[in-house]
Amino acid sequence: MENNRPKLKRAIDLWGLSSNIINIVIGAGIFVMPAIIAEKLGASSSIAYFVCAFLISLIMLCYAEIGSKITASEGTYTYIERTLGPYYGFVSLFLFLLATISADAAVANTIIDLLGTFFPYLKQLWIKITFFIILFGIMGTINYFGVEEGIRFVKAITIIKLTPLILIILLGTIETNFNLYLLPLFKYLLNWTYIIHWYT
Repeated sequence: MENNRPKLKRAIDLWGLSSNIINIVIGAGIFVMPAIIAEKLGASSSIAYFVCAFLISLIMLCYAEIGSKITASEGTYTYIERTLGPYYGFVSLFLFLLATISADAAVANTIIDLLGTFFPYLKQLWIKITFFIILFGIMGTINYFGVEEGIRFVKAITIIKLTPLILIILLGTIETNFNLYLLPLFKYLLNWTYIIHWYT
């Protein structure tokens, strides 16, 4: 019976998986949060991101280790379900779904808010609702046609996201005065590092 179960098609290649991870990381935490963090930490705000990157890398190492031991699909749900039981697996899946929906809604709302600063008429409620329906409708339609079409779209979005970031880094490096990177009070650095870590 076990051998007769359908198997998932391996349609996501290395670049597709990498692009998907980049899209998860680069969202509101990159395009929105830096302004807030820079306001609190000043020129040394980038140090907080390096600290958070180190903390996230520890979590990813945990995923890499358990992923090498549990080769079944379904990711985090399977890892928790196998180690702690089905109840905790269900709870983790529900929380993950809730977090994903909330994050998608937040990013979509941020997009329309940013557009509203250039085109004030976009701040009207009915326009926002229409925008959300069209945006998520397009996403759903692309994924409806299959994984391969979806991953092509992810790759395209990744390029669109990375291009302005690379330009900002290149242009910013030329103009940066590295003497400005002085640490603020250690207390504030720890507090905002903690916030960024859990937000991303």
